[in-house]
Amino acid sequence: MPLDEYIKNAKYIDTSGWNQTVLDAGKTEEGQVVLPLYYYLPAYVFESSNLSEQEVPGSWEELMTSENPVLKNAVKEQMFSYFTYSFGNLADYQAGTLTFSEEELKGYMEEFLTFEIAVNAQEDMQSLPEPIAGGWTSGEFFYSGVGRAAGEELTYVSIPNREGSVTAMVTMFAALNKNTTRAEEAFSFLDYILRDEVTSGSGFMIEDKHYGGGIDLNPDPSGEGITVNQKVFEESYCKNDKVKTAFETLNDRIECVRFYSVLDRDLSNLRDDVRVMSYTSEDTSYIGDLVKTTYETMKMRIAE
Repeated sequence: MPLDEYIKNAKYIDTSGWNQTVLDAGKTEEGQVVLPLYYYLPAYVFESSNLSEQEVPGSWEELMTSENPVLKNAVKEQMFSYFTYSFGNLADYQAGTLTFSEEELKGYMEEFLTFEIAVNAQEDMQSLPEPIAGGWTSGEFFYSGVGRAAGEELTYVSIPNREGSVTAMVTMFAALNKNTTRAEEAFSFLDYILRDEVTSGSGFMIEDKHYGGGIDLNPDPSGEGITVNQKVFEESYCKNDKVKTAFETLNDRIECVRFYSVLDRDLSNLRDDVRVMSYTSEDTSYIGDLVKTTYETMKMRIAE
């Protein structure tokens, strides 16, 4: 159900303080039909003495072929999790087609394995400096990670996709069924639990009683990613200018926003299957068979 009029007349929530790039992912020609609430963004922050701005990869290909051992060592543990973020949009749902061919997907999987082999062959990895913060951006990433590096010059790395932009993945969202007969009541509930006081976890007082604090209604940011309510996130976790700069720099790079879907699950399963097979077989012919099965499955999903 289009939510624009409800949002305009909301009693508590004010989406002007939300991340507009992520919020726009919930819009169609009918208006704002979905409210994205949390999203994942994989990123790293390094001391510039270990990784210069000139060495920041601008595309997935540059990330995979980087010669900087500090960067390669940092991403190696999570690279298998980042695979689906290497894509922009996965499909043209109107045309019912995927945005990549079966042969391209096979090449991506071979590239993925080549990267793992190259990183595992690096020597003295344990002696390499660690990033200031890395992995999935969260409150802890910024508050405890970047926050303890107040005196350092920093370099920010977002995990890029193949189109040269950055993909963010919505992990939690809210919407109203178009067929509901109680739309006013349904939205008033969303309005109430998405208010700043609940999203921040600080809660609010009614007749000397405290409500909406902690994690009773508010998901743990470390588990769900970053709240789309950017105003609340910055107030809660960006306590100095350096942290605020890191947060804004990484978020400003987002150009593609996806809702995690069954297609992402198919790609993740393919990645896992290929990885497991690589441990037991030196013959990589199995990649073509696994890719073919996955690709046909994804095409059938789109056709439906």
